[in-house]
Amino acid sequence: MKYFLIGLFCTFILFITNLNQVAHARVWYEEEQKQDVTGDKIKETILIKGKINSEEKTELQDVYLQLINGANGKTIKIPLDDGIKPNMRFVDFNHDGVKDVMITLRSTLESSKLNSYIYSFKNHQKVNLQVPLPMDVMSQFQDQYQAELKVQNKTYRMDVTSRKNIYEKLGLYHNGKLNEPMELIVSPYVSLKSTYTIKGYGLMGVQRVSGAFKEDVLGEITTVWINQSGKWQLYKSSFKNVLKKS
Repeated sequence: MKYFLIGLFCTFILFITNLNQVAHARVWYEEEQKQDVTGDKIKETILIKGKINSEEKTELQDVYLQLINGANGKTIKIPLDDGIKPNMRFVDFNHDGVKDVMITLRSTLESSKLNSYIYSFKNHQKVNLQVPLPMDVMSQFQDQYQAELKVQNKTYRMDVTSRKNIYEKLGLYHNGKLNEPMELIVSPYVSLKSTYTIKGYGLMGVQRVSGAFKEDVLGEITTVWINQSGKWQLYKSSFKNVLKKS
């Protein structure tokens, strides 16, 4: 009887421990907002849900967007990539008189990378507006500690002499002579948000330009996009040099 009670007690302790572990693993993040995104004047319930990394309490896994229709109660679930710092905004990007749903999350693998989604639900129809692809850029280092960047039809030149010692140590240059052809590093969007233009609301994206390695930031490319007839069109672009003169 004594050993039976001891065994029963141990089993109970294991059960409680496992129960706590399961409960601990199933901590959920939830953000809820209410907006009319169908155009019927009735607000929908829009949620971002995800399982929280119980240790870091920042990383979301199994993330999804859930929309509960205000008129009929029907639910739409849209899976999203894992990430951190989810952000939800409501903007009429396609200019149809109804707000669209925009969601951004920072990648868990690379915090500077942004995962972005835009959906329209006008007339109770789900349409993926996607986001415009980052700008395709041509770039290269040049002799005498110079660099060139071509964005759209514009060419930007940079004097990277302030990086001379670093680039010489890395073997990129030798006495000002480029050892071999090398492109600059142009990131995907590190920022993507709504912006207002004379043509209505659009998207403003920022891409980071780096030199020999990602942390060697030289400048930023900013692009503004307008959604016209369901397609994203480039409205304008610019480049900002963040290098300090040597």
